[in-house]
Amino acid sequence: MGKEYEYEDDPKTTKGRITRRPPHNYVAILKDADEPIDCSSKEKVCEQLYDGVLLDNKKKKYWVDRESNKNCFMVLARDLAIAWGGNKDNWEWIPSQETSDMEVEVAVLREVCWLEVSGKFRTIALAPMTKYEIAFVVTRRDPYYRCDAPVTFTVTLPNGNKEECVKSLRRVPQQRWEHIPICEFVMLPENVGEVTFALNEHSGTGNRDLLSKVLAFESRQPLSATWHQSHLLCLCPSLTVCVWWGRGAVLRLPYPGEGQATSIGGWELALPPSIGPERRPMDQIVSKLRNFWNDWDLRLMVLLSLSLQVLLIVLGGRRKFTRKLSIRIAVWCAYISADSIAGIALGILSSKLGDFNKESGSLDANSKLIAFWAPALLLLLGGPDTITAYSLEDNELWLRHLLGLIVQTAVTIYIYFMAWALSYLSGLAFLMIVAGLIKFGERVWVLWLASSDKLKESMLDPPDPSPNYPRFMEEYTLKQAEGFLVTADEIVEVQVPEDLSANKSRPGGDEELVQAHRLLKIFKRLFVDLILSYDDKDASLSVFKDRSCKSVFEIVEIELGFMYDLLHTKAMVLYTRWASYRRIITLSIICFVLACFIWANFSFGKKPHYPSIDLALTFILLVLVILLELYSIVLLVSSDWTDVWLSKCDSSILRVVKPLQLFKQPRWSNSMGQFSLLNFCLREKILPCHKFLKLIHIHEKLEKYHYTDYEELPDSMKDFIHGNLQEKFHKSNQQKYDHKRFCTLVLTGYGRPGLTWSTELEFDECILIWHVATELCYYSDGLDEESCPGFLQSRQLSRYMFYLLVMYPFMLPSGIGQIRLRDTFAETAKFFKEKLLLSPKKRGHCPCCGDTCNKISHLFRRNPEASVENEACQKACRMLLEVNTEVPPAKVKGGRSKSVLFDGCRLALGLNEKYDISQRDRQIENARRCPPGV
Repeated sequence: MGKEYEYEDDPKTTKGRITRRPPHNYVAILKDADEPIDCSSKEKVCEQLYDGVLLDNKKKKYWVDRESNKNCFMVLARDLAIAWGGNKDNWEWIPSQETSDMEVEVAVLREVCWLEVSGKFRTIALAPMTKYEIAFVVTRRDPYYRCDAPVTFTVTLPNGNKEECVKSLRRVPQQRWEHIPICEFVMLPENVGEVTFALNEHSGTGNRDLLSKVLAFESRQPLSATWHQSHLLCLCPSLTVCVWWGRGAVLRLPYPGEGQATSIGGWELALPPSIGPERRPMDQIVSKLRNFWNDWDLRLMVLLSLSLQVLLIVLGGRRKFTRKLSIRIAVWCAYISADSIAGIALGILSSKLGDFNKESGSLDANSKLIAFWAPALLLLLGGPDTITAYSLEDNELWLRHLLGLIVQTAVTIYIYFMAWALSYLSGLAFLMIVAGLIKFGERVWVLWLASSDKLKESMLDPPDPSPNYPRFMEEYTLKQAEGFLVTADEIVEVQVPEDLSANKSRPGGDEELVQAHRLLKIFKRLFVDLILSYDDKDASLSVFKDRSCKSVFEIVEIELGFMYDLLHTKAMVLYTRWASYRRIITLSIICFVLACFIWANFSFGKKPHYPSIDLALTFILLVLVILLELYSIVLLVSSDWTDVWLSKCDSSILRVVKPLQLFKQPRWSNSMGQFSLLNFCLREKILPCHKFLKLIHIHEKLEKYHYTDYEELPDSMKDFIHGNLQEKFHKSNQQKYDHKRFCTLVLTGYGRPGLTWSTELEFDECILIWHVATELCYYSDGLDEESCPGFLQSRQLSRYMFYLLVMYPFMLPSGIGQIRLRDTFAETAKFFKEKLLLSPKKRGHCPCCGDTCNKISHLFRRNPEASVENEACQKACRMLLEVNTEVPPAKVKGGRSKSVLFDGCRLALGLNEKYDISQRDRQIENARRCPPGV
């Protein structure tokens, strides 16, 4: 196939010997042949070209005209864009024998409201300086099929000339192809490009059982018998539309009204009532939407990916100090979908470039421009600095992200080489790939460092092989053999704890910030289940000695902020010298790319040769990526980590960096989660569409969120906690402080040694029992803050600890807490149901799911409901306290249930007995100062 042969005509049929070559560009055309070409002799090559060769998986047919020795083409039905072509109810694909050894597929239109067939053909393969004719060829087989409506034929040439004619198909012969010429053109340089064509019919007449077989390009020749014979094999009950020397047609034949009849070629055709004009507007809308999506799918994916990155970098860090559910949902959705959207965009881009290469064998300027978006998408996959993991579990998936890095990089490189050209875009794309690898690799590196195993490994001391015991014993034995009296004494190593209370920061610096950074080395060990030594505890407590309440809480806030940055952001690799180098490299690359792109397209009055929309999108993409990088640098400079570094630098550096910092944002929300067992089990707050939520198995989780409240942490609570901490610190037995013993002393001091059993249980069991007792004592008396100032703090601490047990059990010591919690919920709900405090009418009905939510407006009026909730809780508490708990519940239940509801009732009754209210609340406060088991 790669050879070019010369051949001689038969001297008997010609006046002389004429030497000919195969036609124009035949070698390049045959590269897409479906079957290999036999090049063993020139006669075989010529005969195969005369007979025809199928191209592109039977989508085109190429042959050489024997008389003119010019290229001819036929675009088969499989290469046409046919609306609803994949729907079996509308179209049927059947095989047709093109020649004795060549079979193709034709499309039979069965039933639609209108027909569209479109396409295009590149004229570069046609013979130059040759006159070609564009014609439609139609036929019919069914004698009852006719079409009176005129049809508009339109052809647009590459030079911009548009030919249009209107003809009727009434006289289309049966079982024979009718040749309908449209226009002629000469293959001059100005006609190199694409020929498009259209066939439209807008009269509103119906159409069905149409057949579309081919679109053909042939040099100007009268129709021969050979053409009719070769196409007679594909006839079926239909109207067949063929196009000569064009590559696209649109035939629009909408159905008439419902139950109406249409006159086609002298016959009346009644249409079924199921097909009416009401389908046409919807089908037009669907067609327009499909065309819009085909044109804008890649652009929309790129814009969406960029928008998600902007959302993540702006809101990613706000989770640290806000409790708004809307922000958390937005960040979660953006985090989950950002990588997927960027990957989808890369897939669409590679598919489009593959289609372009397949159609024309090369890419145009616009295709090379959109290929430049692939490195930018790889850069976006690196993610912002403000969030790398939404939850701790995301850090454990670092290996999956590593695989994603390899795959997405491979796709980007594939796109890069597919669009490779000796142009400035290829060079700029290479630089962007380098920047993208730096950003994406940095993200995977951070996830690996923040994984639990690696984080724990980084906190462990280097392995200690201990002294050489065999060598010591060898010397010991030799000395004994020599007659020496040898004794082995134990060496006791005493570690002097570091005094972290000393202020080693720069004069005038933030002392709390420096102390929090020093305590981080001790504090972060708790997050990987490592045990703190007594020296570590003493060193950390020494920091809080004689400090004010505000200073102590600020240190804790900063510590928690540092730990959040280590687990959820790129802080582990950002605040180093090499990180600064990486930032400078990536930002410099992107700025250089943007400058070169502007210079290449807009300098010296140049007019860009790219589509304006794609050019604008490329410019927006580069500019926003630079702005995101600059914003990340500003956030980095404004962080507490930078302030710690500045505290060690001289004042000159401080004067340069301080003006670049943003205003300090809050380090936390200053609120406490509140969860009440009684409110949850009484179901006083309406959960909309409960049956539907239960059907999809998310009702339990949503109910917990629905009954969770948040209260601002008052200064009185901070003073109470700080006073308790200072009191413990100044005790003489501070180093051997026992929390359980302290609680026992508190209960004994108030004359209740019989209640010490409540402080000697597992930690989660103690939280449950004391929460039940606190709720019962609070609602049974109906007090306010003026009459007893300590009751509000007791209730807030109780509900906060219960909130942690319900919503975040992993933050508490492990055990059977979840089993005990579920059993307690079940027993409480069962008790209220038996006492007729809980009924199905509590949920109200929703017309969409059959549940009770007709009072859904109450969700937005919590204040009016507060008195109703208090009344229900007071009634429930009185009923619980009326239960006789003389016999311990454990003796009755045995090991069947782990519920502690009535153990809490026993504790509440013991606290209420023979004590005034203020004394009892002080007792609860003191018992809650140090929760048992901590």
